Amino acid sequence: MPLSNAAIYRIDAQKSFGAAVDACLFSVDVGSAVSNYEAAVFDDLLSSEPSSRMGMTNGTLVSNSSSYEKLKFLDGECSFTWRQGLKHDLSSVMELQEVRGSRGCDSH
Repeated sequence: MPLSNAAIYRIDAQKSFGAAVDACLFSVDVGSAVSNYEAAVFDDLLSSEPSSRMGMTNGTLVSNSSSYEKLKFLDGECSFTWRQGLKHDLSSVMELQEVRGSRGCDSH
């Protein structure tokens, strides 16, 4: 898929929503001529510099690309299959919408 400029902004869900869960804002540009399957990870919505980058390496999602590069010699086969995705009960609080022409995060 033609994806680029992915970013993840962590949200303190306990402070913002009173919920003891992990939460984030995810944004990505779709349709770019040059694809990049790496996402900048920011500690909060106001951070201007990412604390890490996550991305695809050899077909596997890694949570910290630079740490993985340093330690990839430890990588091996795992007998467990991990599942990931959106929970079905998020529909009441989650809405996806297309925004054209402007990246709302650029003004930080």
